[in-house]
Amino acid sequence: MNSRGFTLIELLVVLVIIGVIVGMATVAFRDTRGEELEREARRLITILQLASEEATLRSETLGLRVADDGYAFLRRPQLSAEWQVIEDDKALGPRQLPAPLRLQLTVEGLDASKGASAPRNGESKEIQPHVYLFSSGELTPGFEINVVHPDLQAFYRITGREDGKLEFHEEQ
Repeated sequence: MNSRGFTLIELLVVLVIIGVIVGMATVAFRDTRGEELEREARRLITILQLASEEATLRSETLGLRVADDGYAFLRRPQLSAEWQVIEDDKALGPRQLPAPLRLQLTVEGLDASKGASAPRNGESKEIQPHVYLFSSGELTPGFEINVVHPDLQAFYRITGREDGKLEFHEEQ
């Protein structure tokens, strides 16, 4: 018996294989920049809320130091005049943003973090917070942190109010 061509089963198998390859390529080349931007912004507001609760529970003032590429929470030990980076807490430890994400901090309309560097583990130079989280639950009033990606127009804004409330907005 001479057969010419392909059977229907063979054609269906080839189509399934092509479909799987196209599906994998679509997943591999999907643009995740927006998702990464949102994830980092949500992480930051969640950690800010956690730090504010920690300050209230421990009856101490905590600080936030913001740089273009990351941030760190600070604590001033009792009987000390110097702020120290919180390193012994996984959630509040220094955070480096994945490249190319950036932070922009303004406090009462002034650019507060331009050129600032985030404190690194073990850094001993005198550092000051940009934002204070008070034990009363209040925050430095009028601060805004924008989490931006240089290739995207959309960004996320975290705004701190004096009463301790944090607001989260996606901006276009």
